[in-house]
Amino acid sequence: DVCAGDVWRSAECAGEGGCGEVENASRKKPTNLGETMKNDDGDSDEGNALLTQGYVIAAVIGVCSTLIVSTFIWRFHGFYFSSDSQHWGQFGDFVGGLVNPLVGVATVLLVLINIRIQQKELKASLKQIKHANDLNAKQSFEQSLFAWLGTYRQLVDNIRDEDGTAGRLALVAWHRSNFASDTPSTSQPSAFASIAKMIERGDYLEGKMDLQTKLNLFIQASEGYARIFEKKRSDLDALFRTLYRLFLWIDTSTLTTAEKRHYASLVRAQLSWIEMVYLVFNGLTSQGKNFAALCNKYALFDNLAVNSERVLEIIKCDLPNLNQDELNVMTGLQHWPYDEGAFSSDVAWARLVAATT
Repeated sequence: DVCAGDVWRSAECAGEGGCGEVENASRKKPTNLGETMKNDDGDSDEGNALLTQGYVIAAVIGVCSTLIVSTFIWRFHGFYFSSDSQHWGQFGDFVGGLVNPLVGVATVLLVLINIRIQQKELKASLKQIKHANDLNAKQSFEQSLFAWLGTYRQLVDNIRDEDGTAGRLALVAWHRSNFASDTPSTSQPSAFASIAKMIERGDYLEGKMDLQTKLNLFIQASEGYARIFEKKRSDLDALFRTLYRLFLWIDTSTLTTAEKRHYASLVRAQLSWIEMVYLVFNGLTSQGKNFAALCNKYALFDNLAVNSERVLEIIKCDLPNLNQDELNVMTGLQHWPYDEGAFSSDVAWARLVAATT
């Protein structure tokens, strides 16, 4: 970890077992497809059981009818066919009086079983329709997602600097010339002079920097970012708005928590280091405070390497330790927008799981 000491403290991970326990618990949840297959098998078994019950009832009625007829013949007339119509009438009354109630009861039971089987078939059909609709909805969502990402990528590629540099290379050039850690500042000459002396002594590379120097470096970078944003607003604000709306769309969708994390991670994987640097500084502005909340929720800077850029290390490791008064007086910020979740997918995922349990 780049940050020295216990910089971040996450209440969500303070319980017994920590974040890992929460994540492991979330992994025990079965997938929707697995649950569907399991439920379908259960419905099929129950339908077979109902059919078996119907066959058993029919067999019992048949056996009982046979026993009743055989008993009558054996007890009263023997095993011969009588030519007397009165005997046949007595036989019909006897059989009808005993067999008809049994047949009636069996008919009712078979009708109930048939209704139950139809209900199960209807339920299975509705489940298949719902599953198909879910698949179609997910495919439509993914198509919109990739189209959105394609629009964002076109916006990045269409960026042009005065010297002809385009796309990410233009972003890199603006960063190096305006708000990189080693960029000279016209408004903070003392800050750059102190950093230059530290570089000469070797303290800068060794990380031996006092808090005031770190704050001066942060202020210098923030002012440089503000200048380049005002100058290149037409290029940069479209990028931020597009990404913000994309993450907000994912966040407010009807997807499951795991699906939201998956798609947010997919979008995050498309961002280069220089794009994440611009997003970090955007979140420090009043215009980017809403986006900063989504950065915390979906760990937008989980892949951001801060050890190659000193001001990013200060943003991640030092400034969050300041209290509100120190932050306001030293940096002019009313509220620090980032927490540990912005730089750690484990912490952000644990929070998402805890919020849905």
